[in-house]
Amino acid sequence: MPFRVRTAGLAIFLTAVSGAGVTACSASTTAATHPTATRSAQLSQSTQLSQSGQVSLSGQLTGTQLADALLPAAAFPRGFRIDQPAAFDSGNRLETGPAKHHPDSMSCADLARYYTRTGFGESALATDDYSTHPGNYNSRHGAIFAQTVYQFANERAAKAFWRGLRVLTARCPGWAIPPLRVTSSRIFAVRYPGALAFQMNSTVVDEKVGTIRLRSLVVVVDEDVFDIDASAIGRSIPARPSLRTMLLELTSRLQGR
Repeated sequence: MPFRVRTAGLAIFLTAVSGAGVTACSASTTAATHPTATRSAQLSQSTQLSQSGQVSLSGQLTGTQLADALLPAAAFPRGFRIDQPAAFDSGNRLETGPAKHHPDSMSCADLARYYTRTGFGESALATDDYSTHPGNYNSRHGAIFAQTVYQFANERAAKAFWRGLRVLTARCPGWAIPPLRVTSSRIFAVRYPGALAFQMNSTVVDEKVGTIRLRSLVVVVDEDVFDIDASAIGRSIPARPSLRTMLLELTSRLQGR
């Protein structure tokens, strides 16, 4: 699959982030430059209009292929296993339908119901998580790493989705809905060369399971939106892998597809 031909931005992102630190900031940054970026950009036109006016999605991955590229069990600490009921992908065909849900205007309840599923105008989607207590959603102690990739037909659509999520997190801190109670939430921009990113660090209380700590990193690179999460119940969030490491390894795996 000609994934590297379709996007120069991911290669720029990997080169820049691998060689530089990441800095929290108050505003997003412009894309970094790269000696091969211009030629790659000329070669890559992943979304084109055909003579009939239909969108042509060339060089994109299906949901099944995105799922294959997600981080495997070996990327996570010992004791973390995939939570099969939470794993989902959009299948072996590219999605072409219009968006049914719009993050900047949807309710917090709809966010909880539809996020990490199809219907946002994406061309493909894959998500899963690795947990110390897979399938046990009433556990009072444990941790979870989650990874989600939304692929869109073009960069404009991906950025619109990312901006919608940014607006939504301000209205729904901690991704929480009642009876969950948010005790603290901080949302801040993160500087990644060649990308737009924000992070949300929240603490939420659930009457059944106790205190939940959550860190979410949401990044858009070209037509891909990545949501990397780490959460913990009754304990601290594992220090490794960091959200940055998960993102870097995931984008590196996608680069090779």
